[in-house]
Amino acid sequence: MKTVCPKCRKACVLNDADLAPGKEVRFFCPNCKALLQITTPPPPAEQPPSAPAPEPEPCPEPAQPGRRRISSPASLPKMDPASVKEQILRTIRELPPMPRVMMKARHILEDPNADFGELARIIETDQAITTKILRYANSALYGMSTKITSVRHGTVVLGDKTLAEIITIASASGVLDRMLPGYGLSRGELWHHSLAVAGGAKAIARLRNRRLVDDAFTAGLIHDVGKLVLEPLVKRLKTGFATFLRDQGAMWLDAEKKLLSVDHAAIGAEICKEWKIPDVLTIPIRYHHTPSLSNGDLLSHFVHMADALAMQNGMGTGVDAERYRVDPAVSELLTLNAQETRSVVSELLDFVVKATQQTA
Repeated sequence: MKTVCPKCRKACVLNDADLAPGKEVRFFCPNCKALLQITTPPPPAEQPPSAPAPEPEPCPEPAQPGRRRISSPASLPKMDPASVKEQILRTIRELPPMPRVMMKARHILEDPNADFGELARIIETDQAITTKILRYANSALYGMSTKITSVRHGTVVLGDKTLAEIITIASASGVLDRMLPGYGLSRGELWHHSLAVAGGAKAIARLRNRRLVDDAFTAGLIHDVGKLVLEPLVKRLKTGFATFLRDQGAMWLDAEKKLLSVDHAAIGAEICKEWKIPDVLTIPIRYHHTPSLSNGDLLSHFVHMADALAMQNGMGTGVDAERYRVDPAVSELLTLNAQETRSVVSELLDFVVKATQQTA
């Protein structure tokens, strides 16, 4: 589907296979980053089938709540588990050490006797992170009346909570703001989705458990980090993934399990261990698709709901956007009413818009 951005007049082409017919779709212009909204054409009238479709074979794995069973076509290509493990371990080791600055800053900010000068010194050792922090600090996201000119200035003006959030965003952007052709994601799509889930998880935590606001934001921001490691494998089996997703009406998570015998949530947890990220953040990353298995972890429920709301409101990633369903246990636990849900959606969309409108 083709549309024209009213702001920069550049043509934007959307993949018809990723669009649900007759729905409103929100996305960012790849040229000027303006938030656009279109309504897709209604679906064509259904034609009666010429013959009944054969019954799919039952999946040997138990289905999760709210998820359909997936059949197991024997003809699908599948990589050798040993080869998958070897490449995963190699890719994890090759990932940039993004969280080191972030985790050092987090450690200092959690110390009531912390020296903010020490925090500034740590951040200033990484010029790229410093530049990004200043851009976000001066963006519409925080609405500062005075321009932040240095990290040391920011530590005084912004306060520890806001500064920690900016450090987290700036650190994560260098890792997550990239193309994932295997997943069919252009540059910016994974990053915008991650920002939306971070903003949504933070908003839900504010409504249900304010003590978890900061952790909900961080977990939401890096919840899909496992896709970075699986990307080369998914790209190698792209035809097999496309066939499975099309024929089974499945989600990426199901396709990953079928073709790779592992999924991005489990790999995300392994990355957290490699990066020495604490368990409080590792658990929601591991169970953001299956919060019922998290032993009641609230952050897993917050991130799962924010993930679903982001996808349902145009901040999704590929085919999952139209197929994602909320785990019934999450709805039962959080009991968000209509007004609260609208508030969360509004906040997550607003967060993405402001976070991507950086000043120089």
